[in-house]
Amino acid sequence: MLYRNRALVAALAFTGARGGEILSTPDDRLRNGLRWKNVDLDDGIITVLGKSRNWEPIGLSKRVYEYLERLKRVLQPTNEGWPVFPSNHSPKHSRIVRETLKKQGYSEQEREEILEGCTLWEVSYEHDIAPPALSVNGGRSLMQRLCESAGVDVDDEYLKPHGGRRRLGHEIYQVNPAKSQETLRHQNIGTTHESYRDEQARETAKSIEDIVEGAGGDK
Repeated sequence: MLYRNRALVAALAFTGARGGEILSTPDDRLRNGLRWKNVDLDDGIITVLGKSRNWEPIGLSKRVYEYLERLKRVLQPTNEGWPVFPSNHSPKHSRIVRETLKKQGYSEQEREEILEGCTLWEVSYEHDIAPPALSVNGGRSLMQRLCESAGVDVDDEYLKPHGGRRRLGHEIYQVNPAKSQETLRHQNIGTTHESYRDEQARETAKSIEDIVEGAGGDK
């Protein structure tokens, strides 16, 4: 799952996508995780179900493109319905495999024979069964583990999936608020201004302090 983890971190950090747009949300059947059919590596675009419930395109930076391209080569999905970020949760994977084999017409005895001596992943590849997608909660747990192993601390917590989107928007906002709005896919610039109003106020106060202290030091 190393390549999946790297691609997920890159996607959260450099696309502006929300966690719920690329990971599955159990109580929303349409938000079942980003699928390879929604990834166009030729044009460098992924398409996500946005907060507006409309399908929205997101351009990929070179870094994200490279991680996704490498992930696809390693993962080798048997069809475009595979999730880009699969889950390694065995109970969920087992349920999907068994249910799909049943739909494919295998009897209970045949299903058990297929599963005997094989891993769930081997069965998934052999019988063209898409594994489960990593959920939003699973993504949070993964990010927490990654932060702990890397010694990353953000305000005494781990970096949550939404934190990547917020930080990217903040960095772009400092240079070009309109581009930040476009990246975060806010419907109007007012939403973007509101999102970063508090941070702007803190930075303005800090700038004033620096100016005052600088002026005092010249006397």
